[in-house]
Amino acid sequence: MLFRSQGRSALTALAELADTLTVLAIDEDEELTVTPTQLHVGDADNIVPPAGWIHCDVRAFHPENAKNVLALIPEEIGGVRIEAELTQRFPALDSRESAPPTIRAAEDLLGLPLLSVSRGGSADVNFFAGRIPLALDGLGPVGSGDHTSHEYVLSSSFLPRTEVALALAISILTSLPTTPLGKFGWVREQT
Repeated sequence: MLFRSQGRSALTALAELADTLTVLAIDEDEELTVTPTQLHVGDADNIVPPAGWIHCDVRAFHPENAKNVLALIPEEIGGVRIEAELTQRFPALDSRESAPPTIRAAEDLLGLPLLSVSRGGSADVNFFAGRIPLALDGLGPVGSGDHTSHEYVLSSSFLPRTEVALALAISILTSLPTTPLGKFGWVREQT
């Protein structure tokens, strides 16, 4: 989003817009999240910032819902013109129907409940999730500060998270049909 003003503060307009967009954080019906992530205004200490931009991470299970965010952005705030566009789009990763049987089977193997959360996500797996029967994300180690300079992981989470990943893999592999080529279909006899 690019903002231009004539003597009016782009900073003030962007701050108000960031507040407005943050209110859109979650729409339960559309499963939509809008999170302002970057903001830039002004180039000098003694000049009212005439232009700036704000970048938001917009995640939705359906692309049309992400596009609907544009309709919620006003053309002007406090005399500052607003131009909005969607620039980068990750396809949705929607495993709400395909994941539960695999998760239940993994819970049975582990003997403990697993927490499954639907998220719009923006991971590499999103690009092929719509083309395969099941896609899962978020199986890495526990930590904090994701995608920041102070990101870290807890080494104590390595073993339990590996156990969960293995239980899920076993659940998936044992649910595959047996074929003449072998249990997993890709096993070939040596010729």
